[in-house]
Amino acid sequence: MSEPKKVPVGVSARHIHLTQEHIEILFGQGARLTEMKPLSQPGQFAANETVAVFGPKGSFAKVRILGPARSATQLEVSRTDAFVLGLQPPVRESGITEGTPGMRIVALLEK
Repeated sequence: MSEPKKVPVGVSARHIHLTQEHIEILFGQGARLTEMKPLSQPGQFAANETVAVFGPKGSFAKVRILGPARSATQLEVSRTDAFVLGLQPPVRESGITEGTPGMRIVALLEK
């Protein structure tokens, strides 16, 4: 009998992926994300930079940005987080953003 195969399972807290264009709008022309710590996925990292997100009903401060820059800006939240924000996001594969509700994103600049 062969050894059972192990599959890594991870759960991530709310986070956001940003395009390079949105990184520069939020943090200034030429801005780049800086790595706080690597993620389990090779080449990906939790950035030092954070943003606040505002939905129609509520908000969250200090939402971690995951890098590197992506081809689409996308907030990933739990169903409970969506309720707090007042959003009705669809459940679908990452990167498919057509027809999703919008929100306001504000850069948090540390001093």
